[in-house]
Amino acid sequence: KMGWHCSDTATLYFDNVEVPEENLIGPEGGAFLGMMKNFNGERLGLANSSNAFSMVCLEEALEWAKMRETFGKPLVQHQVIRQKLAMMTQKIYSTQVWSDRCTMALQKGKAHGGEIALLKVHKHLSIVLVRLVKFWAVPATSGVLRLNAFIVK
Repeated sequence: KMGWHCSDTATLYFDNVEVPEENLIGPEGGAFLGMMKNFNGERLGLANSSNAFSMVCLEEALEWAKMRETFGKPLVQHQVIRQKLAMMTQKIYSTQVWSDRCTMALQKGKAHGGEIALLKVHKHLSIVLVRLVKFWAVPATSGVLRLNAFIVK
């Protein structure tokens, strides 16, 4: 479970257990498929949360880059900084479009679990964005300081 360090994983064994038919919550032998379908919503939630978090970090980084002065001008006026901010914006927006596409498919009952799993992994890789933002956002608002303390170790 990538990114869920606080959530333990364990194996449960139900040997020689009989469940009355009226207590079944699905077809017999169908639990694995039900669990796998449940992952789609969880993975989409993780992807959306991560993308929203990335957007907040980007907005804070932009504000900091406007306030911070280096070499006699605001940080945001340096071409390399504008390029980094533009690349982060592109990654965030393109991921949002992909996430919206997966969400619409899930709502229509046509979700592809493999694509949603790729989206989740893609968003966890975007924590790199948070690390890039760190060197800009640390001196900004207290909210960003809390986020940096939580994400970057």
